[in-house]
Amino acid sequence: MTPSKARRLVTAALSVDETLAHVDRSLTEFDAVLVEFRSLLVDFAAVLEQFGETVARVDGTVDRVGVITTEMGEVVDEMGAVAQTFSPAIALNDQFRRQLDRLRSLAGSGESDTTPEQ
Repeated sequence: MTPSKARRLVTAALSVDETLAHVDRSLTEFDAVLVEFRSLLVDFAAVLEQFGETVARVDGTVDRVGVITTEMGEVVDEMGAVAQTFSPAIALNDQFRRQLDRLRSLAGSGESDTTPEQ
């Protein structure tokens, strides 16, 4: 073996050794990155679970608001029916008060305390 061939073999061996050391360092760093990434994924999974629970609570609240809105609509409808039912009686009461005011006016008393109270 010639000295130049031996030199090239030594240089190639050193180069391979440096390359292997570099690959070893890179793999070690990559392992650390994977461990950190796994930790982040675990944290992210916990956040997603909490988010899912929050969404479920919001869904429940929306459902309850829908039920309350429906019930309030029913109450408003009933109140409208009550007002409609009593409106003839209220109109009749107002008519009686006006007639009573006219009678007092004709009688000369001048009193008019029959204004409906609200």
